[in-house]
Amino acid sequence: MDFKNEQKNLSGKYKMLAKFFVNALNFWTFDCDQSFSADKIRGRNFIFLAIMLVSFGFSIRSVIESYYRSIRIIWTINFAWCCVHSMAITKLLAIIFYKREFMELLGGFQDIISKQQNIHIAAIQIPNMKKTISRIILSLIIYGIIFCLSELFFLIYVQNYPGINFPLIYEIRELLAFGETFFFFFNMIFQSICFLILLLHVLVNEFLLLFFGFIFHAEIKILTQIIEKCLHKDIFQIEPNILKIIIEKHLQIINLLKTLDKIFHKLSLANLLTNFLGLIMIFCGILFQEGFESSLYMIAFILIFQCFALSLFGEILVVNTGNIGDSLYLTEWYVMPLREQTSILFMMRLGQKSYGIKAGGLVAISFKTFVDVSIKNFVKKIKECY
Repeated sequence: MDFKNEQKNLSGKYKMLAKFFVNALNFWTFDCDQSFSADKIRGRNFIFLAIMLVSFGFSIRSVIESYYRSIRIIWTINFAWCCVHSMAITKLLAIIFYKREFMELLGGFQDIISKQQNIHIAAIQIPNMKKTISRIILSLIIYGIIFCLSELFFLIYVQNYPGINFPLIYEIRELLAFGETFFFFFNMIFQSICFLILLLHVLVNEFLLLFFGFIFHAEIKILTQIIEKCLHKDIFQIEPNILKIIIEKHLQIINLLKTLDKIFHKLSLANLLTNFLGLIMIFCGILFQEGFESSLYMIAFILIFQCFALSLFGEILVVNTGNIGDSLYLTEWYVMPLREQTSILFMMRLGQKSYGIKAGGLVAISFKTFVDVSIKNFVKKIKECY
């Protein structure tokens, strides 16, 4: 295998994928820089946020006014619109304030993938990363198609209800002073733009979560395989600097994980709070409806899935980073030269720490946490029944 050409092709594919995310981040913040860097926060970065906040304000007013409407579905749709607004606003705030960190992650992985490696590491890294990038592209395409078809199905479903004239979810009555024609036209255009902004923004954020989930999983798995296959007592006669390369790679991944934790430190807390409040209101809405309203259950499922996806991402990081320490311990480190033993023990100490994401630095976001909370709530409900 010609590792040099393979690595060049791999680097080109990653650059193409990273460019998509750089352009997406720049689009949502009205920046034009194409490099893996970010300027200081400026006023133009808040243009989309301002549009969302204005639309969110009108949505809240519409929710309050439609509470006592005879057609209950109108209140349901209005509240669903508010839930989507709250989710998108928190995610957009994260992009605005943590764009630099997102760019650092994209640039950091670019450095790891583009760096020339020795033949032993390249034989492990290149095939694994090629599969990962192919899976990322395929997953983004499939998820995007499913997301768009789901929204299309939901719109077709909603249009069958009386009193729903999508995209006119709410009315901006202040525009009536300019005439009914202008009122209807601006209402239609403004809310259509808001609908596209909100859904595309939520989709891009889900893409980012998928991308970083796959890429972190791959890099940690590659490091684990390098330790298992390359770190043995005879390797130092062939590649005397192999341990130095492994340590540098390990430290690079740790720094990227710290950057990721900085992003999700507040973003995950905001997501959990908005989803939790949304679920409370949705279940209140289920009690409020006179009959079965499937759209409420659809919205509740989406909110729960948001929490589950974030928890699954956190669990992937915890499990995979824990495997690094296990792989080091299972090597024949005790028969290696004393200098290498000391370095490996140092790596073991770092490998014992499981790196994940926390909500506000307080609650560990992982699948275990998700399951524990669900079980405790289920047991509590059973005790209340008996």
